[in-house]
Amino acid sequence: MKGTGVSSACMVKQPFSAFRTIVAGLPEEARRRLLAVIPMGRMGTAEEVAALVVFLAGPQAGFITGQTIVVDGGVMIPASAATDTVPSAGTLPGSA
Repeated sequence: MKGTGVSSACMVKQPFSAFRTIVAGLPEEARRRLLAVIPMGRMGTAEEVAALVVFLAGPQAGFITGQTIVVDGGVMIPASAATDTVPSAGTLPGSA
């Protein structure tokens, strides 16, 4: 809220511990196939999510607004993102 110094965050709870327990109980081949679809090649940790929460609650994140930050090791990145190029400033709408 302008001038108040108040920030807000909405964390969507993902059951990391439950998911990690399920994955740990999978046969080795199933676990390998699951990890193969995660670009980082590993499961995330609760500590990694907590570090983001601490950052967002701190003064360094004071100019961040209206964002959805997905912590999933790259699973949600569309395949096309790997080949898409970022347009130069001269090709953006409204640039002359």
